[in-house]
Amino acid sequence: MTPRGKNQLRLLVLWELVRYDVLSKVSGFPGIRRRMRPARTSVARPALPEAVCQAVACITSFYWKPLLCLQRSVVTARVMRAMGIQADVVIGYRAYPFFQSRLG
Repeated sequence: MTPRGKNQLRLLVLWELVRYDVLSKVSGFPGIRRRMRPARTSVARPALPEAVCQAVACITSFYWKPLLCLQRSVVTARVMRAMGIQADVVIGYRAYPFFQSRLG
């Protein structure tokens, strides 16, 4: 990816982070979920997902407020979908994070 392409990708990530913050204040997570656009149909280059992840890591390290993994996940998925890469955000939790099952 060219330096210009990397900079454009970083700007897109920054735009999506700001957009996430505004949407979360205005309509909460349901509003963010409603606005997840489907992926465009295109043939993505194999190195593109890695470039998107690097851009998200770069921009989130300089973002002016702390970010949670949900914000990074939603932004990453939106940018990947904009690039034609199928991406989903899957949310889950474990009720007892340190629970260990006992066998027999």
